Amino acid sequence: MDSAVSVALRRAAEVGPFFTLGVRPGGEGWYAQADLTSSDGQPLLSAVLTDYARRLGTPEPRVAASLFYQGYAALVWSPVLACLREGVLLDLDPTRFHLRCHPNQSLTAALTPARATGSLAVTPLLEAMAAAVRRIAPVPDRLLAGNAASALTGAARVLATHHANHPGARGTRGPAAGAATDRAEGGAAAGPDTADEGAYDPAAEGATGRAERGAAAGPNTADEGAYDPAAEAATGRAERGAAAGPDTADEGAYDLWAVVDGLLASGWLAGACGAGPAYRRRSCCLYYRVPGGGLCGDCALDRVPGKRSAAG
Repeated sequence: MDSAVSVALRRAAEVGPFFTLGVRPGGEGWYAQADLTSSDGQPLLSAVLTDYARRLGTPEPRVAASLFYQGYAALVWSPVLACLREGVLLDLDPTRFHLRCHPNQSLTAALTPARATGSLAVTPLLEAMAAAVRRIAPVPDRLLAGNAASALTGAARVLATHHANHPGARGTRGPAAGAATDRAEGGAAAGPDTADEGAYDPAAEGATGRAERGAAAGPNTADEGAYDPAAEAATGRAERGAAAGPDTADEGAYDLWAVVDGLLASGWLAGACGAGPAYRRRSCCLYYRVPGGGLCGDCALDRVPGKRSAAG
């Protein structure tokens, strides 16, 4: 593994378990995403979603599918954002991005071999998983895009908080003291079952398990108007300042929220949520339909459907 990638992954892991990306998948239950999202992988993914529904206590496949996807997206986006801060664009080739995705086991990610690339391309990975999930459960595409966008902004808030003293970071943005940030930060801290593996198991965590908010969603393919942070750097954009030295503001400080805004404005994520600082999504992840669940701070809904407001 390239030393820069190794250092970036190590520093990402310091942020929290959501940001930990394994590099040596071992044992049973590991699958390359390319295999998991193929037609041959559908029976396994279906079993995983059924198991999630059972553990979440919901009879609705779409609810389990939505929350599974958000957890997956969090595991994708958290290390990607953290490594970008170090000037490393992770190459998320679906044949090398692995998931331990098996009934009765927590969701864990690994990248092997881990290496850098010249352009950030996460959306193809996310869209492939979304398509695979939708072949099994009746969950809208735009709901999953909203999950990805929410996970992206949640991961960014966690990362911004962690690096609050970083010269280039603008600190937390949006409802930092509100439910959205609490959910993002609490999820990153309490979400994964195993810190050294970055495991995430919302079903086992119950109402607080929506930690899936750590991260998600992404840039895109060239024909969708790909977001390329490296290209942005050439024009003086801050997000890739990390490559030149994120610790020195006058050398092109790393601008986390410029990265987030760029990602949210392009490809599959475009229109999935409103602008910052609130980043309110335009869909609901359905967490309120889980026993003990509720609405997220960035939810499109003002109240749980069927419940009267305090004023009404």
